[in-house]
Amino acid sequence: MTDHKAVRTTEDPAPGHGSKVPHSALASNAIYRSRFDAPLTVQASRLGLAYLASDVSRPISESNQQLRDFATRHLDSQLPQGRMSFTTQVREAIEALLDTGTCGHRQVASTLYMHPRTMQRRLKDEGTTFEDIRDQVRRDLAERYLAEPELSLSQVTALLGYSEQSALGRSCRRWFHATPRDFRNRLLSRRTLRPSPERLYLHVT
Repeated sequence: MTDHKAVRTTEDPAPGHGSKVPHSALASNAIYRSRFDAPLTVQASRLGLAYLASDVSRPISESNQQLRDFATRHLDSQLPQGRMSFTTQVREAIEALLDTGTCGHRQVASTLYMHPRTMQRRLKDEGTTFEDIRDQVRRDLAERYLAEPELSLSQVTALLGYSEQSALGRSCRRWFHATPRDFRNRLLSRRTLRPSPERLYLHVT
């Protein structure tokens, strides 16, 4: 009934094209049709309502953010535990936007189709913040980029979404206790000193 009411909040109510219940009918077909405005199938494998895809994508006339948040939390609770966490979703969005120079919380929330306050609230529920995730993404990418000698420090600065190289310097001192150049030299020296992988030869007689 919740899904049915949601579709009826469009400016021109969309008719149902089918309803299913996983049990025998608890009332007459007339009552079911009056409630769902759609043909009923009983003893189905699952509970559901059918609408045309074009109707489901129509705009809702009276958007309600609290109702949206409630529905999102409910759907999240019903999805398998192995699904991607919301923190991971935000991290991936940050990685995609970081080098564009427009990677604020509003832009990331927009790519996730939600209000910035909703994003912050959901991250808080997972014990983190947008700022912490973005900082961790920058740290991880800085270590990767600084290990590539063909990338100049100005290029690394831009790739991390900083407007000035001095910001990269401050971050590197906080993350690695070294300047970007010194940390790069440290990474490259580790690569040079790393022993060659052991080779296995197969002799054929």
